[in-house]
Amino acid sequence: MKKAHILGVLFILLVTFATGAAAQTAVVTSTVVVVPPGTIHDDCTNEDVTYSGTIELVMDVWADANGNTHLRTKTPQVNVTGVGLTTGNDYRVQSGGQIVENTTAEGRPWESSTVMRMGLIGAGPAPNERVLIMFHQTVNPDGNTTAEIDQFVGKCNGK
Repeated sequence: MKKAHILGVLFILLVTFATGAAAQTAVVTSTVVVVPPGTIHDDCTNEDVTYSGTIELVMDVWADANGNTHLRTKTPQVNVTGVGLTTGNDYRVQSGGQIVENTTAEGRPWESSTVMRMGLIGAGPAPNERVLIMFHQTVNPDGNTTAEIDQFVGKCNGK
C-alpha cells in the first residue's frame, strides 16, 4: 500500500512538472547587413563627411515562458569609414555592442525603432565624435527580422 501511495505521488509530481508553464521558444536568428547613407554633416568640423561600408546586425528573437517576445540586436561587424570633404580627415565607426528589447504577450509581428550610439574615431588630430544610428526593425510572425537605417547622425562630443 505504501509503495502504491509513493508511486501515485511521484506520478502526480511528474505530470505537474511536465505540464507546467510553457517553455521558452527556440531562438530565431536573422543577420542583416545595412549600409549607412553616403554623406552627413559633421558639426565638429563644420563639413560634410562621406561614409562608406557596412554594418552587420545579428538579431535574435524568442518568446519566454509567459509569451513575452524579446529582440536582442548585436553589431559584431562594423566596417564603416568616412572622409571629410573639406579637411580630408579620416574617420572610422567603432562597434556599438548590443541592445535587448522586450514586449508584452501580444507576440509577433511587431516593429521597433532602435538607436545605437557608436564611437566615431578621427585619425590623428581629427576630433573623436559619436554617431547615432536609428534602425527600424520588423519582427515577422515566424520570428525572422528585417532592419534598415532610418537615420545616421554625427554628433560632437560635448555638444
